[in-house]
Amino acid sequence: MSATDKRATKGGGTRKSAARQSSARIDALAVLPVFMKLRGRRVMVTGGDAPSAWKAELASAAGARVTVFANAMGDEMEALAARPALDGFGSVELVRRPWSLADVPNAALLIGDAATDGEAWALKCAGQAAGVPVNVIDKPQWCEFQFSTIVNRSPIVIAISTDGAAPIVGQAVRQRIEAVLGPALGAWAKLAQRIRPLVNERLAMGPERRAFWQSFAKRVFSAPPPVGVETDLADAIEAIRSEKPAAKILLIGAGPLSADGTDGLTLGAVAALQSADRILHSAEMPAAVLELARREAERDALSSADPEYLVAAVGQWAEEGETVALLLPGDPAGQWPELVEALSDYADTNGLLLETPPAIADTEARG
Repeated sequence: MSATDKRATKGGGTRKSAARQSSARIDALAVLPVFMKLRGRRVMVTGGDAPSAWKAELASAAGARVTVFANAMGDEMEALAARPALDGFGSVELVRRPWSLADVPNAALLIGDAATDGEAWALKCAGQAAGVPVNVIDKPQWCEFQFSTIVNRSPIVIAISTDGAAPIVGQAVRQRIEAVLGPALGAWAKLAQRIRPLVNERLAMGPERRAFWQSFAKRVFSAPPPVGVETDLADAIEAIRSEKPAAKILLIGAGPLSADGTDGLTLGAVAALQSADRILHSAEMPAAVLELARREAERDALSSADPEYLVAAVGQWAEEGETVALLLPGDPAGQWPELVEALSDYADTNGLLLETPPAIADTEARG
């Protein structure tokens, strides 16, 4: 028996979550979303028309060295190859002849335009023989990988796929995301890249770094980073380093439980769930709710709803400096004031923070 299990069983404490051990952690995927590094690598494109030009431009935007093979090049392809070098973009070279088998080896990707299934079959076979993934434009049955609809806030890139079933739905999803994620998001992500070495140097892995990044994440949906923000962030790093983040108790309501059960959670509740080191939850909590937490967070099922028992269960982990989430059905902060009072007393006595994220979402109002 592990140390966790020994401690959990002593005095009728928590037990390991059966949902996490026995249930699938994710529903079946039509495709696997993968983000591929192409900077400096060779990508081969066949065909000189507009669809091929768009695929060549995407590969170039990812930093690939693109080689295009075709007898005739359209205006878009000619313009793409003649474009002045742009920061972060790879070169586009036009080879004015048909492609051959000798052109395929050592390519990272093969993207081909095929007028017939016979041409598509030839491209796929050539790629497979050379161990190069193949995409045949507008012929998904011949593709080993597909291009998705993207939202570009680089270095944050969001890919949306419907596996070819409903491209217009993918576009609608993109429009919704574009409306939520402002153009400043990319600038904040680049700032995160610059500040990360200092964070890693000055803050210990675990609660210290997580406290900084959680605070940082609250700012990324606002206006672009202001002048002097890096100095402010450096000061915040030093403050966390000197003060040490206090352990937290998070009382989170999951709303009415159902099979997939995530509609009752507010964004604030999800954010709190993702900040926890350990999640203590009712035994009937749906796996879909539990999987909204960080992968690294421990999950333990509770055997009672008695407030005294819940406080004791939280306390055995909070005393070790962990941020503990107590995840219960409904809106426990509103339904069980005695639990809130008991947790508040415990937190005050032990120098901990108690947070109760916003109440559960009004699902009826949504519909």
